[in-house]
Amino acid sequence: MIYKIIGGVAVFLSIVAHYPSMQPGAPSVIGFYLTLLSMFISALASQRQQPYYFYCAALFSLSNVVFLNDGTRLSLLFTQGDWTYIYSMYSLFLVVLCIGVLLVRYR
Repeated sequence: MIYKIIGGVAVFLSIVAHYPSMQPGAPSVIGFYLTLLSMFISALASQRQQPYYFYCAALFSLSNVVFLNDGTRLSLLFTQGDWTYIYSMYSLFLVVLCIGVLLVRYR
C-alpha cells in the first residue's frame, strides 16, 4: 500500500515540476531536478508494484524536458549557443531514465 502512495506522489511531483520548468532562470533548473527526483522515486515505487508509476512519471518528465523546460527545450538547440549545458542535461536525464528502466525491469 505504501508503494502505491509513493508512486502516486512521484507522478504528482512530475506534474508539479512543469510549472517551475517554464520559468526563466534558476526555477527551470529546480524544475529539471524535481523531474529527475520524481523519476527516481517512481522507479523505486514501481520496483515492488506494476511499472505503471514509472511509465507515467517518465512520460511527464520527457514532455517536461523536451518541450517545456526553459533551459533544455528542443527548440533551443537551433537558436542558443550553449549546447554544452543542454547536452549535459539531456545526458543526465538519459542516465536517470536508464537506471529507472533497469530498476523496473529487473525487480
